[in-house]
Amino acid sequence: MFTFKMFMGVAAASLLAANIYSADTLIEGFENTADPGGWQSVSPAPQTMNATLDTVPIYVTEHVTQGIYAGQFTTTWTIPGGAGASNPYYTTGTLTFWAVRYNVAIPTAFTSIPNTSKLRVDVFNNSADTIMFSLCVRDQGGAGGLERGPFKPLAGNTTTTYEWNMVTEPCTSFVTGNGVLEGTSSVLRGCFIYTETEPTQAAFSMDVDNLRIVDAQTDLTAPAPPVLLSTMQGPNPGEMVVKWAPNTESDLAQYRIYMATDANFGVPIGNRFGWPGTPTAIVLPPATQTTLTDVPTTGPVYIRLTARDNATPSPNESFANPALGTNLKPDGLTPDDLVVLDLKRFEPGPPEFELNGYAHMIVYDSQALNANNRTFQSCMGTAVSSGVVTLAPSFTGVTIWSCALDGVAVTTPTLTDENVTNLTNFVNNNGNLLISGIYLGRDLQTNGTPSRQAFYTDVLKANLATDSVATNQIDSFNPPFAASGTFNTGDNAFDFAAWATTSNEGITTQTGALPIMDYNPVPVTGGQACVYWGYRVVYFGFGFESVRDNANATFAGAAAKRATIMNEAETYLLDSSEVSDWQLF
Repeated sequence: MFTFKMFMGVAAASLLAANIYSADTLIEGFENTADPGGWQSVSPAPQTMNATLDTVPIYVTEHVTQGIYAGQFTTTWTIPGGAGASNPYYTTGTLTFWAVRYNVAIPTAFTSIPNTSKLRVDVFNNSADTIMFSLCVRDQGGAGGLERGPFKPLAGNTTTTYEWNMVTEPCTSFVTGNGVLEGTSSVLRGCFIYTETEPTQAAFSMDVDNLRIVDAQTDLTAPAPPVLLSTMQGPNPGEMVVKWAPNTESDLAQYRIYMATDANFGVPIGNRFGWPGTPTAIVLPPATQTTLTDVPTTGPVYIRLTARDNATPSPNESFANPALGTNLKPDGLTPDDLVVLDLKRFEPGPPEFELNGYAHMIVYDSQALNANNRTFQSCMGTAVSSGVVTLAPSFTGVTIWSCALDGVAVTTPTLTDENVTNLTNFVNNNGNLLISGIYLGRDLQTNGTPSRQAFYTDVLKANLATDSVATNQIDSFNPPFAASGTFNTGDNAFDFAAWATTSNEGITTQTGALPIMDYNPVPVTGGQACVYWGYRVVYFGFGFESVRDNANATFAGAAAKRATIMNEAETYLLDSSEVSDWQLF
């Protein structure tokens, strides 16, 4: 295995275990004459051409740049070279070629050279011939192939410091590689030398020392994705107040806010959002809010939040948790509606979740509202439970509470106890509530405490018939959802709706409420897809974001169907003929 000598007197083992590196990290110093690196005297054919390797390395005290010893590598070239040869591992075509790779066994102690590293090694060429030299690594991502750095000349009888900046200088496929440093780290596999000009001397040797990482990453671990709490109308027109929960990392350097207006949903998964490459705002901790100015008021605006640390030379940036957004009024008045995303899990999962910040949640609600000329602001459920956002009844606005698929985990309730109380007070004070989500009934009624069960039966005025109707098709033909027709809850993740599911809930009504929307086929245990009552509550037993049009299986068809259902729900909740006296005055 390799011997490590850490500069500044820091122990290698503890640093490596924590994925932390000092400014200069020694990979090989040749101080252990028992060959710590497992250097091999023979490289697999045909990586050695017109050369015979001697035993390597020999430990010498000449040309030492660090410690006591350097490693001397010796080779005997075949002169003349004879017939031309083709070496596919460097180039193509017929060449008179002298080449060799000094191979190193995969080290067990130093298993992670960050792919953001700058590698240096001091080499003295004992020959009069100029030799081309490069380092070779095995990357740890993808197929884990061999990749070599750029070739650079080593002049004869001269010490040269070879450097490979793994960020700015491309690698080249070598033997099993593909020319790309995949993953986040690599492992040293040796060095490669060659000359296409016949050497003048058969004996070749070079002294190698101080193989190291310089300007190394001090930290490979990104901060946790910060929790974005709310995006609300600011004090003046065109201003948005963004708030988030604080991160706790000791090396936290900044929060970065990205703003986008282009939601490219309906295109292939890899290109969901036109997020800008540079942040709209950078905020230094301990601040947990900022006001953005000149925010567009012509349509939905989306916000994602990341955190960066102070690692050098390249800071680590987190992924984003669920994105939020707004559609502000040009006059600066409070937007019509409040969208609340109540997710009890921030699913890291697929790259499209991480890179786009779980963006489909806010996008699908905002598209439906925008299609109906409704403005909105948004927050997370945790913002309401913590008091960052207060639910305010309004005769012109609706609180849209989207729980989506996040009622799945039995151990974590979909709604916190605080938000059960907040929603109860909101509805009892004539607030308008559109709430949707899978397993709300299971979490609130079946597994709920008495207060949670009371919220389900007395505020939502629902009773759970089944927590899985085993169908995703819903038929709606009667007011207040007469225009909805037939729809389903997704059969192709992300392309038309948020996900495919048949685990919708069958719900029946308590006194004072009405059921609407039949499942097809009707579940054996009964129950329908929607309960509504009193021009105050509409409760969907499915995730609103999963709605799509089964008669028009396109993204545009799904978006139009969601817009229709949103319009019918809001029209019912805002029916002016049923508002109370306090709302009128």
